[in-house]
Amino acid sequence: MVRRDVHRSGQVWSEQALRVITDTGDALVTACPPGSQALWPALYAKARVDGDRSVRTEAFDAMATGQWELAPGVWPVRLDVRRGTLKNKPSSSFHAVLG
Repeated sequence: MVRRDVHRSGQVWSEQALRVITDTGDALVTACPPGSQALWPALYAKARVDGDRSVRTEAFDAMATGQWELAPGVWPVRLDVRRGTLKNKPSSSFHAVLG
């Protein structure tokens, strides 16, 4: 499945490939293992490659104006999403439980 973050203008801000682990009436459990395909703002991608946080700030400024281009990327991080918060997890974990 693909998770899309959509700007209030209706424009896609980012996309992330997810693997559905289980889908019940109570929860949708997905996984985003390292190496999963993603699309994110080109300035954000540049900031990740260059390690320049100021360029990352430019990406958010671009979002505010509604002017950005998407660039392909690969998901490198393992995050646990629970109740709207992101927490770093041990390297063996790469799932989210939403319910």
